[in-house]
Amino acid sequence: MSTPSPGFSDLVRCALIVFRPLLRIRENGKIRDSIVPAGDTQAKYIRLWVENYGFGQKARECSVSLDNITFGSEVKEDESSPLLWTDINTYEPQTVIRGARAMMPIDLCAVYQSEGLLHVKSRKATAGWLTYGLTGAYTFEIRTQALFPASNDRAVVDVYYDRNDWTALKVIAFKAHRRWTRVW
Repeated sequence: MSTPSPGFSDLVRCALIVFRPLLRIRENGKIRDSIVPAGDTQAKYIRLWVENYGFGQKARECSVSLDNITFGSEVKEDESSPLLWTDINTYEPQTVIRGARAMMPIDLCAVYQSEGLLHVKSRKATAGWLTYGLTGAYTFEIRTQALFPASNDRAVVDVYYDRNDWTALKVIAFKAHRRWTRVW
């Protein structure tokens, strides 16, 4: 008994998987963190970048979500919420095209000079939640999500915040939790 030969749809599915979009969260893009004017005050942002390393395919319906925030051993937030796409000022899923020049920025958090509190830049934070005032290291767990056949990414970002010095906001550790590239 012979095994059936693969059909056209099987070959197309295999090609989609091999040449699929590979999303990566990057700590260092064009700007990592910067001081920019925000109305009448200055602010310092932690900015991350989403890049598509795929072979020409677009990553459709891509969103970046904040899954967890911890401070020391205390969980501050464990409900997933989309992060803000910086250039287009929206939380809605976007198409990420291939290439380093097409990297899309997302804001993770910010400190405004006028108040000195740490503001998380997620959709849930727009309702007045996710503002912190304790000095120390905060750990943010984030992930990308996109439609098939995109390969998603996860990252853990440790951020240092100082209540008394708004300019001290910085990334102290960035760890990507990527899966090995698959060919099946």
